[in-house]
Amino acid sequence: MLSVKNITVKQLGQDLHLSWQADSPVQLLRDGEILSDGAAHEFIDTTLAPLSPVQYELRTNHVRITIDTAVVADEGTLFWNQKSTVIIRSDQELLLVWGAIPDVESYSIFRDGKRLGDTDNHTWYEASSQDESARYEIRALRPSSRQNVPLSSVMEGAFKLLNHLKHEPDREREFESFILYILLHPFVSEPLAPNKEPEAVRARLRIMTFIAPPILKNPNLLSPHIYFEGDDRTFDPHATEYRTLTEIAMTGLQDVPHVHLAKQANPTRSLTSTGRLRSEDVASTRKVYLEDIEKDRDFLQFTTRHSVGNPLVIAPDINYTVHTAYGHGRWRLCGTHLRSPHHEIYLQTESCAFQPIHQTHDLGLSFLADPLPSCHWLFMEAR
Repeated sequence: MLSVKNITVKQLGQDLHLSWQADSPVQLLRDGEILSDGAAHEFIDTTLAPLSPVQYELRTNHVRITIDTAVVADEGTLFWNQKSTVIIRSDQELLLVWGAIPDVESYSIFRDGKRLGDTDNHTWYEASSQDESARYEIRALRPSSRQNVPLSSVMEGAFKLLNHLKHEPDREREFESFILYILLHPFVSEPLAPNKEPEAVRARLRIMTFIAPPILKNPNLLSPHIYFEGDDRTFDPHATEYRTLTEIAMTGLQDVPHVHLAKQANPTRSLTSTGRLRSEDVASTRKVYLEDIEKDRDFLQFTTRHSVGNPLVIAPDINYTVHTAYGHGRWRLCGTHLRSPHHEIYLQTESCAFQPIHQTHDLGLSFLADPLPSCHWLFMEAR
C-alpha cells in the first residue's frame, strides 16, 4: 500500500525527481494537472520555476498523498533558499524532510507550541490524523562564526565588562538560530473540486522590528547616550510603536501581480539618567527596497532588503532579507536577520486577519558586538 514512507523527492540540478513504491496503479498530478497514470514508479519534473511552491498528488483507489516542496537555488544569500524542504502527508501520516544543517547535531520539534521531542535526523514522521490545522516548528542552534565589524572590539569589551558586573554569562550570543515553520491546513482525503477554494486576489506582508522594554540602558559605558527609549510592547501586527515598519501590498495575484512597498522608521530617542530627552533623530530608510521581482499568472516572487542604522550612535544596522514566493494559492517565505532587536512578520490575505509568519525575541543590545549571531527561518504551508 502506498505510504508517505516509501516516497522519495530529490533535486537533481534544477529538476525534481519523484519516486514511489506501490502495489497498485498510481496517478501523479501537479497542481491539478495529470503528469502520469498507471504503473510508473518515478517522474522527473523539468519545468519548475525555482523557489515557487508546488504541490504534487499521488492517487490510488484507496489513498491520496500530497507532496509540497519547491526547487531551491545553488547559491544566494538566504540559507533556506539553498536547502530543499518537503512536506509529504496522507489523511493518517505526516513526513517532514529538510536539508541538513552543517554542525547541527539535534533538531527540536514543536507542534502548536508544544514540544514533541528531538531528533538527530533531518526528518520527522508521525502516524497521526491530518484532519485539523497544525503549526509545526523545527528549531536548531549552531555555533556562530565571528565577523569583522567596525569598532566591534571596543564594543565587545564594554559588553563583556557589563556582563561581568551583572554576573551573567552571555552564552546565547555564541549561536546562530535556524527555524522551520510548517503550517498544515486540514487534509482532504478526496481532491477538492476545481475553484472550490478561490486563490487569493490580494495580500499584505508586514515586517516590523521593535525594542520591547519601555526604557533600556546603553551597554556601551563610554557613550554619552545613557538610556534609550524602547517601544514598550510585545508582538502585535497592529502596533504603532516600532523601530521600523516595512509593508508590501500585493494585488492581482490571479491575473497580473503588482507589488507596492511602503516603509517607515520611528524616531530614536536617547534619555538622560533622570529620564529627560537628550537626543532624537529618525533613521534613513533609503536602504529598504525590493529586488528580483518575478511575476506571471502562475506565481509571484520578490526579495525585500532592509538595512537601517541607529541615527544617534555607531552600531551595526538592523539588517534583514526576506524572500516571498506565491503560487497556486500557497506561500513560501524565508529570510535571515540579526538576533536583535525583536522581529515580527505577518501575512494578510483578502479580508482575513494578519497571520504570524515569524516572530523572534530580542537577545539584547549586547548583541551589537562581534560575533553577530543570525536567525535563518523558513515558512511553508500545505493544503
